[in-house]
Amino acid sequence: MGSSEKVLALIKQRVKVDYPNIEVETYSPPYKPEFSEEDNRAIVEAINKANPDLLWIGMTAPKQEKWAYTHWHELKIHCHCGTIGAVFDFYAGTVKRAPAWWQRHSLEWCYRLLKEPRRMWKRYIIGNLLFMGIYVRSSLMKRILLLVFWCSVSLCPGIDAQAYAVGTTGSTHFSVKWGITLVSPRLICSVIKWYFINVLHSAIYW
Repeated sequence: MGSSEKVLALIKQRVKVDYPNIEVETYSPPYKPEFSEEDNRAIVEAINKANPDLLWIGMTAPKQEKWAYTHWHELKIHCHCGTIGAVFDFYAGTVKRAPAWWQRHSLEWCYRLLKEPRRMWKRYIIGNLLFMGIYVRSSLMKRILLLVFWCSVSLCPGIDAQAYAVGTTGSTHFSVKWGITLVSPRLICSVIKWYFINVLHSAIYW
């Protein structure tokens, strides 16, 4: 579901060659920022009538994800649903995909931004920055809570750190009775430094 009638027709032609035993049903929704109730009803009815074994939705992101989430309960299907954006155009050959080097280095988004800056700049510049901020903030809170937990454990007499490690993480590589000890400022600084290095590394390579 998604894309234009021209692109969907090209997809059907290619599928007949690549996968001759697969039957493809398509539906091209109207091109507009938001669908009306009639539009949504027609899309849902078309999908339910096709009763697919696999459903692909190819509209611009995040419109496709929002639509699938909002109307999922109306779809009387029992199959995988994937929101795949421009894959329809790539498969039909109407849009050139990024070269293999860009794909291998997770830079396909950058290639698309360079090719279509007016259409993609909000998604990949504003959107990526917002995502990184949310990711770093949520991850930071988790690490801070974990640090506070271990600090509190270290201040409690006779608590078995191994038992806490197994209970919270499912595995451990040490067995130590903490006893009554204090966490040194150097240790806290080391944990914070380790955290920022790993979070920034993950955010950059995501």
